Amino acid sequence: MIVTAWSNGRVGYGIKIKKKDRDRFFKRSWKSVILQFENSPNQAKVNVAKKSFWNLECRELIKKEIGDWLQNNGLVAQWLSAGIMVGAFRQQSFHAPQTNAK
Repeated sequence: MIVTAWSNGRVGYGIKIKKKDRDRFFKRSWKSVILQFENSPNQAKVNVAKKSFWNLECRELIKKEIGDWLQNNGLVAQWLSAGIMVGAFRQQSFHAPQTNAK
């Protein structure tokens, strides 16, 4: 699935999921998903059991660790302007690469 970076305009960052990808790869019964970052031992457990993730406009995965990883790897500008491929590698787990694989 191809996602883009999301920012609240201040210090909050996350990744935005397209509606069709959210409906295909995520389940409403899930409370959270795990996002594994490339070249990092870190991962983020992200809440998906919130109304905003399932509405028509929002669909963002938001977590401090996502913003830290985007900023530490100089990916904020790249991801805000262009999508990047994020792969599902097992149920409720997703892999975020450092380079644009679009």
